[in-house]
This record gives sequence, C-alpha cells and structure tokens, in this order.
Amino acid sequence: MKWLKRILPWPAKPDRTAAVADAAAQHDLARARNARARELQAQLTRMARANHYADIIESDILRGRRP
Repeated sequence: MKWLKRILPWPAKPDRTAAVADAAAQHDLARARNARARELQAQLTRMARANHYADIIESDILRGRRP
C-alpha cells in the first residue's frame, strides 16, 4: 500500500471529506459573523444619525480614532 501513496499524492477520501466539511463549517461561521457585523454597523449608523455624540463614537469605531 505504500507504493499507492507515492502514485496518488493526495489525501485519502475520508480525509478529503472531513476537510471539505470543516471548510463548509468555517464558511458558514464566517457568513454568520459577517451578517452580525453588518447588523452592528447599521445599528451604529442609526444611532449616529440620532445623536451627535454617537456620531463621534461611530466615526471612531468604523474609521479609526481621530488624532
């Protein structure tokens, strides 16, 4: 069987399947985090429109602190 590993350099099918499942789980987690970030950004923007101090805080958070 060692000769087969030399001929076929890619991982075994169960390892590839596990890697694909792990990548899919990471992708789903990244999409959920991205959705949450968009939600928080929209909330900060709404608060900034309603309140001048919230506008300053929103600017610091989204664009970095002013010098």
